[in-house]
Amino acid sequence: LHKLIRKERLRQKRRGIDWNGLPHLSRKSVQTAVRAALSVSGLYLTSTTNGTHSPTSWHYSGRAFDAGSGDSSEKPEKEAQQHLLDKFGPGFFMELFGPLPWYVKNGVVYQGVFPGHADHLHCAPY
Repeated sequence: LHKLIRKERLRQKRRGIDWNGLPHLSRKSVQTAVRAALSVSGLYLTSTTNGTHSPTSWHYSGRAFDAGSGDSSEKPEKEAQQHLLDKFGPGFFMELFGPLPWYVKNGVVYQGVFPGHADHLHCAPY
């Protein structure tokens, strides 16, 4: 019975997130960041635990997601990257990469675009 109750609670928490057919992520901080990112018009999830990433990627442990828009100007990705930083602060993130000229790694903001992330948003909250 307890397993069924936990399963239903998890299912309810996942409501409201358009996972875009991707594997769902259950970590609360990740779901919170996904909801905030997807509040930006035109942005959709492109990767959770699927896809090919660096061997040590947080994607494989269900702690990271990628989002994109198909907009060649990367406007939604830029807006979401800034929105996430403004909403949660750098200390909320192990990684926050995107097309803006800054990124967060282990809670610290650095200047520059993290290599390979100029065309999409990558987020791994603590």
